[in-house]
Amino acid sequence: ELVLLEGELGIGKTTLLEAATRDLHGVAVGWARCSELVSGIPYAAIALALREVLGTSTLDVRDFPALAGVFPEMRVRSTRSAPRTVDALEALVALVEALAPLVLVLDDLHWTDADTLVALDYLSSRGPLRGVTVAAAARPEEIGSSHLVTRLRPTMRMPIGALDEHDLAPLGSADLSHRTEGHPLFVGLAVAADEDGKRLRSDWVAARVRGEGDVAHRLLSAASLLEESFSASRLAGVLEMATPDVAQELDRLCQRRLVSLHDGRFRFRTRLMREAMADSLSPASRSLLEQRISRDGPPGPNGKRPENGSNPTGNGTVTRLRRAEDALTHPPDDEGDRERHIAVAVRAPRTARSRPSLKRGLAT
Repeated sequence: ELVLLEGELGIGKTTLLEAATRDLHGVAVGWARCSELVSGIPYAAIALALREVLGTSTLDVRDFPALAGVFPEMRVRSTRSAPRTVDALEALVALVEALAPLVLVLDDLHWTDADTLVALDYLSSRGPLRGVTVAAAARPEEIGSSHLVTRLRPTMRMPIGALDEHDLAPLGSADLSHRTEGHPLFVGLAVAADEDGKRLRSDWVAARVRGEGDVAHRLLSAASLLEESFSASRLAGVLEMATPDVAQELDRLCQRRLVSLHDGRFRFRTRLMREAMADSLSPASRSLLEQRISRDGPPGPNGKRPENGSNPTGNGTVTRLRRAEDALTHPPDDEGDRERHIAVAVRAPRTARSRPSLKRGLAT
């Protein structure tokens, strides 16, 4: 049988697998945690799980010479030609039947090698293998539509979901469900109320965001200081980026389960993630972002940014300030053209009264 557990990072898949296999008596259990580092090695994951079982077994793999296609160590100093793939798979069937009752656990299956997935499909379709079970866990956010995991035909598929309010009630925190969306990992981080717990939350969230790349880290650092619900254009304005590029990256982060989309506006997946991301910022980074947010101006009553750069606070306009900055940074060479360039940039009335003050500013 092939049992596939599906759930996002930290939802509890590994804990569930450990609990399910802890008290198995008279059953051989082999574990393998798949890794991107060895995903290019054929049969790396299933070979690792089988080695754990073979280490306590009296079975001699040399009785199955075609297993040299699965265990590379069998090919060392061997003069035999490499076995055909079908022969290696048939030898694998014979091996697991000889080791039964047997449970092989493959965690983080989304990172496994392609040959292991072929072997799993072959074992599950080969016919009933009595006493042989493969239990695997995978994250949906790591699996695209073309990923080979999607082609597996598991005997049982178990989606692992979040905890509900009834599950969280014994913890005695009224807003725990709202802050964490019932995610077990976030619940565990949230209940640690001391400074160490706060630091652990911010470190974990910051590392998770950095793992998505520099652009994602830049966007979510700024977003953590914005209003709880924000638009792509609002975030783009703060960071002076193109709105389509920001929207595209936020859409990707939705698929990665870091942010979510509600009524056309984005927000962090959980309130705890937003709080932790803000706490992870250095004082210098926070100050710079707060200045940019203040300069960009707050959203209007309908949640949208003011049109044409107008600032509802009455302290000038963001667009005019940026044009003035650009005029001072890249002015024309001619002194007269420079004054006209700045005047047009800020759209100031070029009156006799305003010219002297402008010239004095340039002179300084």
